[in-house]
Amino acid sequence: MRIRTGILISLLLLTGSVSVFGQGYLSFRNEMDNILENKSRFTFGPFRLYPLIRLTDFGYDGNVYRQQEDRDPITDFTVTLSPSLDVNVLYRNWLILSLTESPEYIHYFKVSRERAWNNTLSTQVKMLMFQRIVIEGAYSNGKRRRRGTTEFDVRADEKSEELTARLFYETPRRSMLGLSYSVRKISWDDIDLLQESVSLSNQLNRTEQDAVFEFYYKLFSQTDLFVNFGFSRYLFSEAGADWRNSMAYEVNAGLRFPILGRMRGTLFLGYKELMPNQKDLSGFAGIVGGSTLDWRVGRFAFGLGYSRDSRFSYSQNNVFFITDHYQPGVSFYASRTFKLTYNFSYGINRYPEPEPIILNNGTVDLIKRRDVYLTHTVGFAVRVIGRTGIGMSLSWWQVDSNFYLRGARSQLFIGAYLTQDF
Repeated sequence: MRIRTGILISLLLLTGSVSVFGQGYLSFRNEMDNILENKSRFTFGPFRLYPLIRLTDFGYDGNVYRQQEDRDPITDFTVTLSPSLDVNVLYRNWLILSLTESPEYIHYFKVSRERAWNNTLSTQVKMLMFQRIVIEGAYSNGKRRRRGTTEFDVRADEKSEELTARLFYETPRRSMLGLSYSVRKISWDDIDLLQESVSLSNQLNRTEQDAVFEFYYKLFSQTDLFVNFGFSRYLFSEAGADWRNSMAYEVNAGLRFPILGRMRGTLFLGYKELMPNQKDLSGFAGIVGGSTLDWRVGRFAFGLGYSRDSRFSYSQNNVFFITDHYQPGVSFYASRTFKLTYNFSYGINRYPEPEPIILNNGTVDLIKRRDVYLTHTVGFAVRVIGRTGIGMSLSWWQVDSNFYLRGARSQLFIGAYLTQDF
């Protein structure tokens, strides 16, 4: 009777719980093993608790709004505190209930407009039936003040809500085959700042619907080969924005390396077609891909990030832009308690539809906008306890654009952070 009462309480508290789907589908057994090995810092009755505190961006921001240098950029000191709590309940070998609560506070000492309370609540229920079939339901709700893409100079408030359902078949070797369906509602607050007004709500508020077929084959003991094919539909919410409504097809194949081990991350390549409903607008058809890899070799740790995709734009002329982003990095562990790091980031945004610009002689010309981004980050970290350390970093960000409203901009940031990477 006590067991049944505990299960009932857990269901009432955690119905709909979500683990984050950042790396795609995780098998029922792998997710249970991950909770038992890595997310059970404390136990309280049937609950397994994993609290975590992150401290980032504690330092000096040399250009809060990423203004052009001739406009006397605003500077300030800032800090971001991001605690989180994972709560999991495992019932025998057939039910996982999960909840993740991730509040965040961003503080700027002078610029009150940039102070923000953020929060994301994610919940998930995962059920194993007949030792092979997995049914999963997930829900998330969040509010974040952030730069949504590299197109953003100023942070804006984004609200999102998502429902996901999955049905999978899993083999004894933990290969998997299944279908997933999700609905996301995304809304942005408008920006009215520094004599600039950007109607994000009119250009970006939308509902996204995704249906995806996924296949994962256990290539090695902890490495998956995956293939997925999906269809997406994008319906924009505001009156007059229906010209942005689009649909997309995408197929991807890649490798997913172990969560723990010498090499971690994912690597994939695919093909995507994004088709605006308005036929006279340019669509996107081409290669997409991405990687988030890091591996350790002796005293060195290497990282490689890459992404190519289309992103929705708040431009008055373009539904989307195409982005290519490269991010290599290296860390050198001088000792067990001290490491040096360097990261480089290079990105290009290309816009398919021409934008009007005013030339020096007062005439108007049309150009296809192109933005180039560079970031250099150097720093060091000192181990404090376990895998936790305190770090310092200096970051230099700059952008150059052929679009006159953007121009050349730069930002210096010097700050401290907590790291879990020792």
